[in-house]
Amino acid sequence: MWSLASNAGQVFQSFNSIYAKSSQFTEPVIQHLVNANLLYGSEVIEWNNSELSNIVYAFDSAMCRIYNVNLKLLPTVYHYTEQTDIRNNYYIVSRRHRFLSKCLLNSNSVIRYIAHRFDS
Repeated sequence: MWSLASNAGQVFQSFNSIYAKSSQFTEPVIQHLVNANLLYGSEVIEWNNSELSNIVYAFDSAMCRIYNVNLKLLPTVYHYTEQTDIRNNYYIVSRRHRFLSKCLLNSNSVIRYIAHRFDS
């Protein structure tokens, strides 16, 4: 099973790669890339509290680096960039719900069956 804790090096390496190649991008563009990259596939992970805490830390660390602020100023950054705080478990749960809803509408009966089993 995939775990953020066991793959933390890969997560930060991925961020550093994006950050190093993005000198021409504005902060909101980098933020969008990090958001998409870090949360890619989060719909299929059964998050426990520890993993959720780790992903929040990774995301917050990336945002601090992008905007060159400390953790105390992140709520202000999130407000002005309209970023939903991923600390709110609803953000990740809603991603999972949207994913499973799309799967339930799929024409493939196997995908619908699997989605129904995970949705319950």
